[in-house]
Amino acid sequence: MLHAADHQLPEPVGGGDDHRYARMVDLAELDLHAGSPKRVLNRVVAVVTAQLPADCGASVVLWDGVTKRFTEGASTAEDGFGIAEKVRAEDGASRWVVDNQEQLIVANIEDDPFGPNPKTGSIGAYVSTPIVHDGRSSGVLHAMSSEPREWTDDDLVFLHIVAGRAASAISGAKLTAEARQERERAEALSFVANALIGLATLDEVLQTIVDGAAAALAADHARLVRVGRTVDNIRRTVDGPMAGHAVPDGVDQAMNAVFDEVGESMYASLFTTNQIEERLGADSGGIVAAPLVYSGKPIGFLCAARERGQPEFEGGDASLLAAMASQAVVAIENARLASETQEALAELSAVYEIVQAQNAEGGLDQMLSGITAAVAQALPAYRVTIAVAEDDASEVRAIVSTGRGGSGDRGVPLRLVADVMEEAYAASGPLTADEAGDIGPRLVIPLRTRTGSVGVLIAEHAPGGAPFNDRQMELASVMGSQVSVAVANALLFDQTQRLATTDPLLGINNRRHLFTLGESVFGAAKRYSRALSSVMFDIDRFKKINDTYGHAVGDEVLVIVANRVTTTIRDVDILGRYGGEEFGLVLPETAAAQALTAAERIRAAVGDRPIVTSAGELHVTISLGVAEIAAHTEDIHALFEMADQAMYRAKRMGRDQVQS
Repeated sequence: MLHAADHQLPEPVGGGDDHRYARMVDLAELDLHAGSPKRVLNRVVAVVTAQLPADCGASVVLWDGVTKRFTEGASTAEDGFGIAEKVRAEDGASRWVVDNQEQLIVANIEDDPFGPNPKTGSIGAYVSTPIVHDGRSSGVLHAMSSEPREWTDDDLVFLHIVAGRAASAISGAKLTAEARQERERAEALSFVANALIGLATLDEVLQTIVDGAAAALAADHARLVRVGRTVDNIRRTVDGPMAGHAVPDGVDQAMNAVFDEVGESMYASLFTTNQIEERLGADSGGIVAAPLVYSGKPIGFLCAARERGQPEFEGGDASLLAAMASQAVVAIENARLASETQEALAELSAVYEIVQAQNAEGGLDQMLSGITAAVAQALPAYRVTIAVAEDDASEVRAIVSTGRGGSGDRGVPLRLVADVMEEAYAASGPLTADEAGDIGPRLVIPLRTRTGSVGVLIAEHAPGGAPFNDRQMELASVMGSQVSVAVANALLFDQTQRLATTDPLLGINNRRHLFTLGESVFGAAKRYSRALSSVMFDIDRFKKINDTYGHAVGDEVLVIVANRVTTTIRDVDILGRYGGEEFGLVLPETAAAQALTAAERIRAAVGDRPIVTSAGELHVTISLGVAEIAAHTEDIHALFEMADQAMYRAKRMGRDQVQS
């Protein structure tokens, strides 16, 4: 065994000018041979094999001084690294050369200082030369001969020169590769950043980040686990493209174990295949994981995995994933803030729409239609129903449904409202219900005021849809409070209107409202030359009833007469209490002949059967007068006056009859 330190390296001799020229050309090509480190290594062993008596080939391996292991290599030996296993073993010739930075020369394999090895059975001699860069060992170059031989000084000098040139070329190639990787990483970050611009939902943001991480790191699988801020969203997992197939059980187990392993870590972590197997007990290739850190605390983790047999991840991959994790945090927070802003705007908009509906004219049903539409859009919901209860909260007074699921008769069945109303009133907050027949998942909000319950708000998703989430329940509760006030105010206004326009005893129009409504239809009839008639009637001998049985019984008679007349006339007809026991009736689009028929029907409805009172059965009749609008009729008062005269004619002619 000879070492370079044992002799002086003379000027190259022998071999002829042609041989020298060929070596110079190969060395020059080696200097100019750009490309990846792997390409440089392949060129190095090719030059050594061609220019030295190395009929067993040449081998080169790189040394990582940080991890203390041999990494990338190349060989021209017939069976690759197998034939040179001994000379590149970490406890063999390669390690000795790395540690001593000296050339190891073995002229006869029988004199090999590292002992016989079956793997070197076809090697007769070898030379191992250190590759040194900036004073540090970066690899070993081996030349191998099939026969024992004395290596010439010219050969040894050439190997030193090749090793020196290789050190520079490898360093340059590494710098070029690192620059390319940095550029690719910057491009990957830029691509993901651009992809995140304009995304509307958190789901889109998370999926884009995971897909970007998988693509940038050439990973087989990627996964993001986000730790939520609410109890119902503690752990949320988003998987990447998964290379077109499902995550193998071993990789899935490994990724979940990595998340548990990194815990509260604030830095990116690399896990090799061996570490995953030994420490985590999972079967997977390498994994790199990075925390998502917000305000100094992890809010989730991003990881990329490769299946067994794929190249391990490197430190640069960890740096890239950490940068992507930082991007992810910003994007997630922006999406969260945007979502909260949208939710707040939706709430304000819904409340505004409810207020607008509350202020609109048209009555309770029209107001409820506007409110249900606003609630259905804000949640959003398949259908929204508002049921308003009677004063005693036992029966439904009004029910309106709006939404894609239908309205009116196609809305929530009255039976369902009756079923949930009592339960809603007893609850302290919103109620949820599962599907029932053709009714999807429901959310029931009781409508309450300080004076009591006024109804319920029922929101539905379509049959087969998902239940309402916490945000929707909270929003529905906020809107429910506003709706409660709107409904209570509408009911109060309606009650006030009724008191102002309705006779408190009979529940029909009072005199003033009778003339107000009558004047309206009178003006239309005059303007468009349409038929219009009026009927005046009063109860025959009503004073005698009061004198005989008392005013309480008289009131009973008035109520029953009003009810019988109400059930006899049309919805468009206008009935009112003219005064005392006298009633007025306006019949739009009705000529005298039709009015006489209607009046006769009213007379029969009242007088053909006894009226049952607290004083017993009483036979009560009415006298009626009919008048039709004419060209000379000035107003509704004149029309009623004409009918009143006809009514008195009926009384003079014997009562219980109709005159015109």
